[in-house]
Amino acid sequence: MHISQKWLLRLIIVLLFWQMNAYAEDGTVGTISRVSGPATIARQNESFPAEKGIRLFEGDRIYTQKDGAVGMILYDNTILSLGSSSSLTITTFRFAPNEEEYAMEIELSKGKFLYNSGVIGKVRPKAVRLLMPIGTLGTLGTKFLVDLEGEERK
Repeated sequence: MHISQKWLLRLIIVLLFWQMNAYAEDGTVGTISRVSGPATIARQNESFPAEKGIRLFEGDRIYTQKDGAVGMILYDNTILSLGSSSSLTITTFRFAPNEEEYAMEIELSKGKFLYNSGVIGKVRPKAVRLLMPIGTLGTLGTKFLVDLEGEERK
């Protein structure tokens, strides 16, 4: 039996989207991909050290201390990186391509952040919001660096 490359590619895409929707069902929005130095995740009423492979959920606050850095990959392939003495909260993340539901809201409180768009930023750029102490940043499916100095957003 000969399977065409086109058919195989379609099958892979369907399975990939199915897997992404499965992650959303348990509330997971991504994972920690890299940690260097001291970094912490605050989830509900507990805090614990950030480690590679830890799953991330809506509401998680990830923060680094001096000389700390964290890399994260969200399930739409958005890449977020935090530099030293930085903090962000994943306030909203919806990625359900089968239902055409896309939303991402990240609150950047302080420090340095690198953002590289994933599927949500490319398919629905207006569904991505980055909240900062001095305003809100929308995206157009791109990559950028933010350096926030001063008081942390409360």
